[in-house]
Amino acid sequence: MCVLIITLTCLAWTKANQHKTDKPDLDRNRSVHDLMLEVTIERNNKEYDEVAGKLSLNGYFGIQWIDKTVSWDPAEYGVSSITFNDELFWKPTFSMSNPYGALKILYKDDSVKRAHSTGQMDWFPSGSFDITCQADVSDYPFDTQTCTLAFVLSGYSDKEVILWPTAFMTDWYVPHKTWDLVEANMTRTAFPQVANFHMKLRRKPLFFVFNLILPIVLMCLLNPFVFFLPADSGERVGFSITVLLAIAVFLTISASSLPAISEPRLPLISILLFADVAFSGIIVIFVIISLRFYLRSENIPVSYLWGEFVKICRILKCGCRCTKRERDNDKVKEYKYKNGENDSFSISKIKLYSSENQYRGTDSIEINSILSKDEITWKNVGEELDFVFGTISALYMRGVQIAAFCKEFNEKTSHIKEGIPLPTRVFVKPDRTFDLLIKSPTSTYFLLMAAGIQKGARNPGNEIAGKVTVKHIYEIAEIKSKDQGFEHVDLKNICQLVIGAAHSIGIEVVKDLDPEEYGEFLAERKLIVEQQDKELEEKKQAKLLRL
Repeated sequence: MCVLIITLTCLAWTKANQHKTDKPDLDRNRSVHDLMLEVTIERNNKEYDEVAGKLSLNGYFGIQWIDKTVSWDPAEYGVSSITFNDELFWKPTFSMSNPYGALKILYKDDSVKRAHSTGQMDWFPSGSFDITCQADVSDYPFDTQTCTLAFVLSGYSDKEVILWPTAFMTDWYVPHKTWDLVEANMTRTAFPQVANFHMKLRRKPLFFVFNLILPIVLMCLLNPFVFFLPADSGERVGFSITVLLAIAVFLTISASSLPAISEPRLPLISILLFADVAFSGIIVIFVIISLRFYLRSENIPVSYLWGEFVKICRILKCGCRCTKRERDNDKVKEYKYKNGENDSFSISKIKLYSSENQYRGTDSIEINSILSKDEITWKNVGEELDFVFGTISALYMRGVQIAAFCKEFNEKTSHIKEGIPLPTRVFVKPDRTFDLLIKSPTSTYFLLMAAGIQKGARNPGNEIAGKVTVKHIYEIAEIKSKDQGFEHVDLKNICQLVIGAAHSIGIEVVKDLDPEEYGEFLAERKLIVEQQDKELEEKKQAKLLRL
């Protein structure tokens, strides 16, 4: 052992004519030397500062190279390796290419090196490093950051020394309380020679979910419920303002938890918070507008536009929609009654069913309450405004884009004639997309069109508003059989349902219908409806006088 130390010491003195920065090799003609670099990460010793873009690390480095000037015969000296800290031997010089702050050089003369008899030199320095790692917190708190520990070999080109990153060890890594190390890999840049050690860090979101996201969601869910409160209770405005203030206060409190970064993008949760505050303010405005109409004096007549608005909303409540299309006369054959009314159903060879079945179906609506303006009051206007505003709030909460919904609906109904009500169902998916199911018009609509009338009977059991034939019943049943829910229903049962719907609005089902006789019936019926409207108006005026 002593002889070996003396030999190495003498060898160091004999290197006086060789500077310690010279490449180590007895063969001066050799042009390229391999330098192996291994990095072991122990822990994150500080918090990752997303705002400053600073990440602090503790790590160990394993550096290997071949120095033929330090070699011996282990059989002669009885030892295969030895440690030393002599600064006369050549050591590589590394510097960090992405430091946070001043440039840091990985060069410690007091660290222990190990020399092997084969000339292999091992150097294991350690240290703490502050590196630059710019954060992208757009997905906060579900964000993932990629940080790079980059070392540059200083003073040598790739024709003299080749730097090879060999391993990135995380076996000794101590998990951080906020971040998980999910991936570690390494790459090499040829010119300049840089060894890159990449770390992918994923934030642990559970704390932020319970303390930030869930409270936001719960408070936002309260917004649409303001339209469920009775308007007469007087609590609507107070409720909506309370929710608005609660969200605003929570936004102020949670601002300290959100990363104050606007580059490269704002956190989506910050945008969501602002949108919730803005939408809560809009809901307050909605509530005030709705109450203003709801509490308006009954002595003020309802305008035509508001009356039409109420009718449309009532149709929407029944699952109906209206759209446009160009009339396709090639596909729909029409025939006319003597009085000029249209029946939009094609004439085809059909099977007749008995019209004596008096089953009263449920596939009908109160036509008078939808199409009659005489019964509309300002309270009705306020109620329908609640329906519209509540629907907008619900769609916003589900993340459905109103513009995308309207575009898809118009595309799917572009072939439908203007004014036809279409029952529509919207199925919202977790990813905020939706499926649109559009059914055929209601049986009531078909029956009114077939009978050539606009309104059903006010007293279905005591008067007849119109007549249809069993041909119409069959063709309506054929159309409705294609709707979802009727795929496995017998056509005869569907016919019975349509007959029941006809009876519920005062339409009589007959086997045959003479156009001339039916034209006279419709003329008489028109006079009856006018008389009923006149009596209804007189009752309304008498009620207003009593007020």
